[in-house]
Amino acid sequence: MNLLQKLTLNNVLKIVAIIAITFITVSISYYFLVSKPKIANEKLAFDKEQQIAFKKDAEMKIKLENDKIAKETLLTNSKECQNYQTEIENKLKKNDVSGSKGAVVNELKMIFYSPKLNTCLYTYRTFVANFTEDAFTIINDNYSLVNIYTNEILMTIKTKGDQDPSYQFQKSEFDNFVDLYK
Repeated sequence: MNLLQKLTLNNVLKIVAIIAITFITVSISYYFLVSKPKIANEKLAFDKEQQIAFKKDAEMKIKLENDKIAKETLLTNSKECQNYQTEIENKLKKNDVSGSKGAVVNELKMIFYSPKLNTCLYTYRTFVANFTEDAFTIINDNYSLVNIYTNEILMTIKTKGDQDPSYQFQKSEFDNFVDLYK
């Protein structure tokens, strides 16, 4: 081999070695400067997503537990309110006045627990009924919402009976008012 061929071969080997070293250096640099941080960021993002998912899961479990406790409390309080039913019915019956042609009737409509007021409430209807041989007429038909413990009347509607033109409107208004406390 002559000297020119040796120099060319050495140069080619050097160039190949330089290219190989450059490729290895670029690959290593790319791994440490681009890929590794990208993987770390993806892992960090995944960890954050997991933390958010765990937090939402924990919040959901707490909400479900609170809902369960609230339902149990509502059921317990509703049962406690129902225990007053006989007492209220007897109290209302004492106020009934019967006559030969008419009667004042007090009728218990509903007992319920009001979470909004944290108390038991009941609704009752008082009406005057006139009896004739061939008819039964209701006049002075009233509905009231009352606090069981304090006997405070929260609302009353008074009508001249079911023939009163405003009866349905007032009854609907009363029912909506009662629904606010349920």
